[in-house]
Amino acid sequence: TNHLRTLIQHLCRSTHPLGKTLDYIQEDVDSMNKELESWRKECARLRKLEEDANFSTAGGGDGEEGGDVGRMSRQVRSIEGQIEVQVERIAELKAGIIQNDATIQRLVRNVTHPVK
Repeated sequence: TNHLRTLIQHLCRSTHPLGKTLDYIQEDVDSMNKELESWRKECARLRKLEEDANFSTAGGGDGEEGGDVGRMSRQVRSIEGQIEVQVERIAELKAGIIQNDATIQRLVRNVTHPVK
């Protein structure tokens, strides 16, 4: 019986910390669930702020572009149109230069090698 009592005491001393740990685990799980819920609320709040910011910079969603993004978009389109006009002018000038160069070469050839 003495031996059995010693074994039971040893078993109780070994399992007591395990029981306490299991109690703490449940408390930790509850605490983690509360923290998770608070982070989810924070995430939802920040998403809402982001949507509101995007809504206001995109012009308020009235179908027409407004705000900073709309204004910049219109400026970009205007500049792109100006670039296109300048590219066409450059192409026309290059074509004129090529034609003038061909005319000059023909005239120089006629002066240096006259047709008899």
